[in-house]
Amino acid sequence: MGSPKGRASSLASSTDNHARAVGWDMPVSPAKGRRAYAYHAIHYLHILPLMDHIISPTIENVRRSIAERLRRRRLDAGWSQAELSARSGVPLGTLKRFESSGQVSLDTLLRLARPLSALHDFDLLFPEPAYTSLDDVIRATTKTARKRAPRRG
Repeated sequence: MGSPKGRASSLASSTDNHARAVGWDMPVSPAKGRRAYAYHAIHYLHILPLMDHIISPTIENVRRSIAERLRRRRLDAGWSQAELSARSGVPLGTLKRFESSGQVSLDTLLRLARPLSALHDFDLLFPEPAYTSLDDVIRATTKTARKRAPRRG
């Protein structure tokens, strides 16, 4: 692991590259120094993945956005990849692949979410429909009997 100064520098350069890739400039004056640049880098790191997802919600963008949010939550908890791997029971190689590519099975994603106290977030994935009247509630809760097709004969 590098020093915090080194991390801020690599964070800033990776964010700068991402900003350039999507055509955004990072308005930071060199006079403000590394601290201001790191602040803007962190700001853009939180915004850019969200903007990519809003602008073009492709499967790839959603996968990478989920992986980035899990990585951020892991870092906010102060855990290394090895520590999250141990706490979740997910192999370290699988976690590394997920954080770099966004590819993971649903079962593995749920196991990674548990130690980060993020399982409840999956309840929001497919919300129940909002009802506008009592008739809507009755229709939704009343099961219709299955009918067989008439016999040929």
